[in-house]
Amino acid sequence: MIPLDPKKAQKVGEEWGKVAADSVFGIVDVLDKHKKDMAHVKAVNEANKGAIEHNKKVNEQQKILKEIAMAEEAKAQETAMLQAMSPAQREAYHKAKIAAAKAKAKQELKEANARAETEELLQALSLVFIGIPLVLYFLAFMMVTIFAYSDRSSYRMIAPYVPFAQTVYGKY
Repeated sequence: MIPLDPKKAQKVGEEWGKVAADSVFGIVDVLDKHKKDMAHVKAVNEANKGAIEHNKKVNEQQKILKEIAMAEEAKAQETAMLQAMSPAQREAYHKAKIAAAKAKAKQELKEANARAETEELLQALSLVFIGIPLVLYFLAFMMVTIFAYSDRSSYRMIAPYVPFAQTVYGKY
């Protein structure tokens, strides 16, 4: 309720004005603060981008070094194992290792041949089911074109069997 006394009415008006100003400009302040925060986050991300790239490179290098160290450790363990073996055991171990390498190479060759064979089969199928029908269609369309301008009776016989021929050259 609005007071009738002018001084009380002035105080109520000032309070309402403060509330209205705070609600309107408070929202603006919140939005401005959010924009500033987002700009700050974006700037921090841009600044950290170089560090992130550097860390990725370091991780890749560490991975490579770890693989090298593991390979050296495996080689050292194999050497230690071979030294503990008798000469007959060493010879058997080397023969088994060579046989495993040959089997792996043979398997890789089989897989490569199977891939090549599959690619050749796909090429042949695409030729049979796509290439040859397209060539035959274009030849038939060319024949219909020739008959459309020279021999209308032959055109009427062939045109219904060639797609889009009657659309291009007319029904009769």
